[in-house]
Amino acid sequence: MKAYPAYKSSGVEWLEEIPEKWEFRPIKRIFSEVDIKKGNASYPLLSFSREKGLIIPPIDKKGVPDDLSCYKVLKKGQLLENRMQAWSGMFICADKDGCVSPDYSVFEAINTNTTSVKFYEYVFRNHIWVSLFANASKGIGTGFNRLYTPQFGAIKTIFPPVEEQNAIVAYLDKKCAEIDELVSRRQAIIERLKELKQSIIAEAITKGLNPDAPMKDSGIDWLGEVPQHWEKYRTPSILKVTSKAGTDSDELLSVYLDRGVIRHSESDGMQVHKPSKDMSAYQKVLPGNFVCNNQQAWRGSVGVSEHEGRISPAYIIFNLSSMLEPKFANYFFRSQAWNPSFVYSSKGVGSIQRNLYLPWLRQHYCYLPSTEEQQAIVTYLDKKCAEIDELIARQEQIIEKLKELKTSTIAHVVTGKVDVRDAI
Repeated sequence: MKAYPAYKSSGVEWLEEIPEKWEFRPIKRIFSEVDIKKGNASYPLLSFSREKGLIIPPIDKKGVPDDLSCYKVLKKGQLLENRMQAWSGMFICADKDGCVSPDYSVFEAINTNTTSVKFYEYVFRNHIWVSLFANASKGIGTGFNRLYTPQFGAIKTIFPPVEEQNAIVAYLDKKCAEIDELVSRRQAIIERLKELKQSIIAEAITKGLNPDAPMKDSGIDWLGEVPQHWEKYRTPSILKVTSKAGTDSDELLSVYLDRGVIRHSESDGMQVHKPSKDMSAYQKVLPGNFVCNNQQAWRGSVGVSEHEGRISPAYIIFNLSSMLEPKFANYFFRSQAWNPSFVYSSKGVGSIQRNLYLPWLRQHYCYLPSTEEQQAIVTYLDKKCAEIDELIARQEQIIEKLKELKTSTIAHVVTGKVDVRDAI
């Protein structure tokens, strides 16, 4: 991609040179804030997220106040800023009319003949301006900083001729759509690999490794046939509830949906159960204990621990029978084959929080091979899962490279490092 024919100094060290015909001016000379309250007008409530953009959430969405009169009117083509997330580039050019939270700011171009709002959506998501917004935000802690309009307006930004703004938008819309499509394809591959992994696990822990083994009817609708030599066990004979007090020296543990029991320090920003300030009621977990998130077991938030530590009283801890190898049990209880038992043993109101009801769980039964066969299955699954995990990791690396390409492409184009006027 070629550079512009001529450049000039931007006047600021952090941007260096800009194309010769570009200007550099305060945002307040390009955008003005619009603060129109919804009142009694009929506008749909809009939600703004980084992943989905600007959407109309479900009507029964929880947390929506009854009185929306103080909500702001947003018109198609206006610029929306999440004041608390401006430091992370949360800006969007509205593609629909609606109303938004009072904590958002709405701006419109002062001169629509010289300004492409979509162009500035790309600019304000660029790392250069994101860092400027972060420095200009006020508050305590990153998550509660707000970028107020006077500070936002005082920040300087690039101002190319409008025909160049439009050319850049056309180019970036096309290139970003192409990259997003490649990312989507890779994500679809990952989902298929995850499904393959779960099917391999379910097949091994319910059918064994010998395809020629005689089979028998399990009597369980979702399970079907099992190897004839496998033994039938009631849940109470393989799982015994235990609860011992943890200590201050015990490491904090949690249960993550996709990883089972993990050290809380290894959560890396994942959505795990937040620790309470008072941990006096936390329970002791020993290696080999089976741990269930009481309200999320039906979704698969369970696992056999490899760690010693303590965990919230919101979890249920079980000792495993000697008839269960811990690693086999981890595959078994986290599999699609056993999950219906948790679903049917949980009760509650709503689609997420359902308590595991032990009297119902104790009515279920399962079929298990000998501990020797369990060990063979674990060896097989460890190998197969490692191979699939490696394939997933490769796809994730490609996705990261694609995302980096998208970010660098936007950065080079909106700062004038490359000339795309004739690229479309």
